[in-house]
This record gives sequence, structure tokens and C-alpha cells, in this order.
Amino acid sequence: MLMRDAWRDGTFAEYARVPVENCIVLKEDRLCAGLGYAEQDLAYMAYMLVPYGGLRDIQLQAGETIIVCPATGFYSSLGVQVAVAMGARVVAAGRNAEKMAALKGEIERHMPGAEIEMMTMTGDEDEDAGALRVFGADAVLDMTPSTAGMATHTKSAIKALRRGGRVSLMGSTKNISVAEIMMNDITLKGKMMYEREAVVQFVKMVERGLFPMDCIETKAFSLENWKEGLYMGGKHNGIGKCVVLAP
Repeated sequence: MLMRDAWRDGTFAEYARVPVENCIVLKEDRLCAGLGYAEQDLAYMAYMLVPYGGLRDIQLQAGETIIVCPATGFYSSLGVQVAVAMGARVVAAGRNAEKMAALKGEIERHMPGAEIEMMTMTGDEDEDAGALRVFGADAVLDMTPSTAGMATHTKSAIKALRRGGRVSLMGSTKNISVAEIMMNDITLKGKMMYEREAVVQFVKMVERGLFPMDCIETKAFSLENWKEGLYMGGKHNGIGKCVVLAP
């Protein structure tokens, strides 16, 4: 009833009415005057918060190695970026070597010093597990799309983990083997989005300058030009790209 009567317009309005518990104070002087973000650039945080929710849930630590698979989707590519910002070494695993190379180059261009390894998956479960095992991974971020629910990459990544490894399941994988999980003390945690505490902590990371602002390319449209904005949203997408409607 609240959604219908109080918040039915969402943010498609000059003045948005939202629950106060969903509001987070931003340090405008620090973010805009200090770090150079435009106000509309800050909307990009809503995208990065999704993989951050899973990474935080499995307590990814600086210096650890994490496998992100498959790494070339929209949210999974952001997962690579966020994990790098958290200080992790990232193994980007996927089947499209060209897309992974482009992702690695784009992140390294804006985040010098990022440690990103690439692993081209073959679809052979054991072969891929063996190739991933050489990285000595501590954790996995799985963001399998629904169209690839029966793919083998999740099983391969889990097999490659160190004993006591952690897995964040944020996608639609349906192909997991219990044996390796049980025998190697692997922890699996399902995560849907994130909680308020994650938002607060993530904002602190952004305010500390852990995400370079020059990687964000935002296009803003007025509410009157919403059709143009929606059209642009279908074209202007991918890592670092954002389209917003600004009153």
C-alpha cells in the first residue's frame, strides 16, 4: 500500500518521496569540489553497490585473490572493478577473451596498479578448474546470468578454491557439486543486492577517493526528455557509463 499510495512515482519526479531509512548523507564538498564528481556521476554508485554487496558479504580482504565469473557481464565487470578498489587481486574468468582483454585494459587505464589476471574458460569443468587452481584463489564472486544457469564455470571456480574458501552467489547458477564444497570446507553465501550498512561503508570508500572519477561518463536528461534518455540508455552502457534523468 505504501508503494502504491506514497512512493508510486519513485524518482521520476521533481521531488522524490522516499523512506528516510533509505537516505544516505553524502559529503558534497568532498565528492564534488574535492574529488571532481558531477552530481549525476554519483548515480553510478547504485550499479557498483550490487557486486559490493556480495563481496562485502564474504568479507573480501585487501591482498586476497578472488575469481569473478563470468567476468564480462555488466554487473560482473563492475565486480572486477570494485574488487580491485577493495585491494584484491582479481582473476577474471570468461569465455570471450576479447571482451576480457578490453575489460582489463579499461580498468587498468583508470586504476594503475590494478592486478587483474585473465582466464579463458573452455567449458571443460576439470580442465578449467586446473587452470584456475594455479592462482590460489581465496574467494569467488559468481554472477551467472539466467541464460547460463547450467554452465560449468561455477563448479570449476569452486574446485579451484583454497581450503576454507568463500563463494558469493549473486547469479542464477544451478550447477554446483556438493562434494568439493564439503570436503574443502567451502562456505557458500547467497546474496540479493545489499543492506544499508553496505551502502554506508561503500559511500565512505568513494569519499576516500578509491574510485577514480574519470572512469565515469554520465549523460543526463531532463524529465521532459525522458524518451531521449531511455533511448540513450540502450546505447550508452557498460563499465563506467551511466544515464540519468535529472529534474
